[in-house]
Amino acid sequence: MATMQLTATDTAANSAILSSANYARVLVTASGLAGAETATVQMIQPDGSLTAVVNDDNVAAVMTVALPSVILAGGPDYLVSKGATAGAGSISMSPMPHPN
Repeated sequence: MATMQLTATDTAANSAILSSANYARVLVTASGLAGAETATVQMIQPDGSLTAVVNDDNVAAVMTVALPSVILAGGPDYLVSKGATAGAGSISMSPMPHPN
């Protein structure tokens, strides 16, 4: 499956729900970030509450201009969000095969 755009390409803050149920892993990428602008990922719990996604070092999954993508485990629903940006940007996802 090819890369799929999750949010509109614009300067406004926006978010989208990413269902990863059909994938082993997904690569989420934020384009158009500059300076201190960020995009975030949160896992949607069964009760609808949101939980920060963290790596093995307990660091939150935040996309920046220097690190514009994160790899997420397949299965959960995620909320991906970007704040207002100076230039047009978007968030997209690409399915990834299991590493084994």
